[in-house]
Amino acid sequence: MKLMKMVIGIAVLASMLLTACGGGGSSGMPQHKHVAGASGKGGGVATLRWQAPGQRMSGESLKMADIESYRLRYGQESDLSESSSTDVMIQDGQGMAFRVTGLPPGTWYFSIRAVDHRGWAGPWSEIVGKEIVAN
Repeated sequence: MKLMKMVIGIAVLASMLLTACGGGGSSGMPQHKHVAGASGKGGGVATLRWQAPGQRMSGESLKMADIESYRLRYGQESDLSESSSTDVMIQDGQGMAFRVTGLPPGTWYFSIRAVDHRGWAGPWSEIVGKEIVAN
């Protein structure tokens, strides 16, 4: 597990934690099923958890209601370039956990950014990596 920081649009510091991997049941949290390539088999799970920022970079308070959604980017390339990664819009701006399922074994990298109700997206968080092992 690795702790990292993120910034929302004009907001400041939140933390994100990559927690569990491996097989997994349903937890009731929002999730995305990774679609593996033709030769890929996958059952690995990565659960992401974060804390929403409470303050904008200007110093103004940021209300939870101002956060519309989060955008998650993940892939097996450590730079998470747009061409080599998957983007998922997490519609629940009030939620602070998300599960990616169906990941084939290997190292997976994740980054997240928040989007406010005006559509302003913050910068991408630091990238965290997680090793998915075969079941």
